[in-house]
Amino acid sequence: MLIALAFMAALLGATLLWHAQQSGLAIVMATIRAASLGVLVWNRPPAQVFMGDAGSAFLGFMLGSFAIITHALGAMVLWSGRILFGVFLADATLTLFRRLVRTETVYEAHRSHAYQ
Repeated sequence: MLIALAFMAALLGATLLWHAQQSGLAIVMATIRAASLGVLVWNRPPAQVFMGDAGSAFLGFMLGSFAIITHALGAMVLWSGRILFGVFLADATLTLFRRLVRTETVYEAHRSHAYQ
């Protein structure tokens, strides 16, 4: 489910950049979208590819840094990036907070994220 959210965020980001006449940045975002689609196709049940923490951290870093870069270049306002990629931050924050309230160990593997 996380990869589907990344795919949609990259699709919307590429569309916004394309309409803002930032074709170079839109192509970069479309590349991230295409890579997400590749993982999404192979990750249907029964899943054959597992992205893991390293893949999701890299994807989150790419999407988050891209929001900052497009804002710095004047291609998108920072709120666009916050709205597009805020679902990832909200999910991680709420999951961590919920695990802390329940006095669960926050650094152990779990399946309590909203996207799961």
